[in-house]
Amino acid sequence: MQVVVLIPCYQPHFKYIPTLLQNIAKSTRKPDRIAISCSSWICDTYMRLFIETIPVDIYFHSRPMNAAENRNYAARLATENILTFFDSDDLMYPERIEYVCETLQRGADVAYHSYSRAIMYDPNFIFPSIEDLTISSSNIVPDPNPWSTGIMCDPPNGLTLHHGHLTIWRNVFSRFQYDESVVRSREEDSLYARTLTCSGEYKIVFIENALSHYTFPQ
Repeated sequence: MQVVVLIPCYQPHFKYIPTLLQNIAKSTRKPDRIAISCSSWICDTYMRLFIETIPVDIYFHSRPMNAAENRNYAARLATENILTFFDSDDLMYPERIEYVCETLQRGADVAYHSYSRAIMYDPNFIFPSIEDLTISSSNIVPDPNPWSTGIMCDPPNGLTLHHGHLTIWRNVFSRFQYDESVVRSREEDSLYARTLTCSGEYKIVFIENALSHYTFPQ
């Protein structure tokens, strides 16, 4: 079973990519490939490099593209079975890829997880075994907040679901892709979560353990 990490990016955030690649390389389950779609670059070009033994494909685009366009571009080229999306300016804990892939292989179609909002990323954070994860599967609903386009756990459990850090089977993406319309350019990830939830076609789970670290805007 192959997995690819898909990273939407644009020129000002490319400075975070080296740190994120080093971070991913420490995963307990290495991805088979990393694909980055980076917009607003100086020219259209393509680069392949390796972080340790992991191939990294970087697609540079000179035109401005929103996050949905970058997500779709990288995902449309993917041939791997499992697609796991991640933001360029965040960090993942070593067990993340292992745990989300195992969750899909155990029957889920879509996996979301919580995230850490501490000021500092703790690389030595100790995770429970996958058997001890807290996973919600029957209470994922559209957020009733009229200002929200996302999803939530019902009843609320005090944890925050990260809409941008989802993992799906490739056939889910083949059925539903991100909305690239400009009006949705800053909420494409939450809207995508709502679309998948409201379709009623998939088993969507929420891993309540924090598997990634959200980096506060600087």
